[in-house]
Amino acid sequence: MKKIATTEQLREYRNLTDNMKFHSDFEKINAFEDEYDVMCHTFEENGQTGVKDMLGEILVPAMFDDIPIVFSDQFRKLAIVAIKDGKYGLVKPDGKGTIILDCVYDNIHFSNWFYYVVKDGKCGLFNNCGGELLPVMADKIYEPWNDLIIYEADGKTGFSMMGSGVITEALYESYEINESEDLVVTLDGKQGYIDEDGRFTEDPDELWFTAACLD
Repeated sequence: MKKIATTEQLREYRNLTDNMKFHSDFEKINAFEDEYDVMCHTFEENGQTGVKDMLGEILVPAMFDDIPIVFSDQFRKLAIVAIKDGKYGLVKPDGKGTIILDCVYDNIHFSNWFYYVVKDGKCGLFNNCGGELLPVMADKIYEPWNDLIIYEADGKTGFSMMGSGVITEALYESYEINESEDLVVTLDGKQGYIDEDGRFTEDPDELWFTAACLD
């Protein structure tokens, strides 16, 4: 069981995480986290659940049926997954319980800075501000790679570029990232690319996604 730090120690830890500049700072943070509890915590009032940070300040008032995920203090500004009437939503940790996504989803899970939402058997992808990166239309979403989101729907593959917001339909039988890190797709048996408008093209000069241009 981890130790309970003093308020002064916790404030020093927070100052370090908020202003980390050097590798030595990172090492100090890891050492402190190994020894002391720096997690945010859920709390209950009148049968409802909220979230407090490690110093006891309210991030989310007690106004939800459950809060299934809490983060460590250095990630306290990330959106909070909340459950109301059996449905999942996202809440801003602003002390007010400001809704980012209404509690209408069957599930939400957090992975690698993204929120995967599920509703009526389909899934979508949102960022920390509730911005829609992929509508709730996919059967499966792969972990984003660079700026690219790859998803499957009805047995075919589609793509989304987070930076431009372009989303293709799930039309493609297969895809690969070639040695030049270009996205190569197959449509109706033909190999080609996707242009900047999200359309299929056989012209390599019109290709839309290449990881090389993102470095």
